[in-house]
Amino acid sequence: MPLPGSPVVHIVLFRFYPTVSPEVRAEVSRKFMSLRSSCLSPVTRIPYILSFTGGRDISVESLQKGYSHVFVLEFENEHDRNWYVNEDPAHKRFGVDELTGVVEDVMVVDFKRGQV
Repeated sequence: MPLPGSPVVHIVLFRFYPTVSPEVRAEVSRKFMSLRSSCLSPVTRIPYILSFTGGRDISVESLQKGYSHVFVLEFENEHDRNWYVNEDPAHKRFGVDELTGVVEDVMVVDFKRGQV
């Protein structure tokens, strides 16, 4: 059972094409994280992503399966997460403008703390 008032945690992993330079990977990552301030609520017109962090993989376990960058976003509720995933124009633009031809695959997992 999820904890009361538990936010939705949205985890995103990128597997870049092998030919993409480290500089381009870093720039795409910076632009992705900038969505925290550019994704606006359709009602209030203010940013609605509670937190957004991420970075380049540094694991020593060799279990990454080619995914090199991971990002963790938190949304207050499923409604906000659903708006982000399905409707938010800034998020949609980012996907088309920045990921096409650069990111080979994306993995996404969402959860609420305590929900097992």
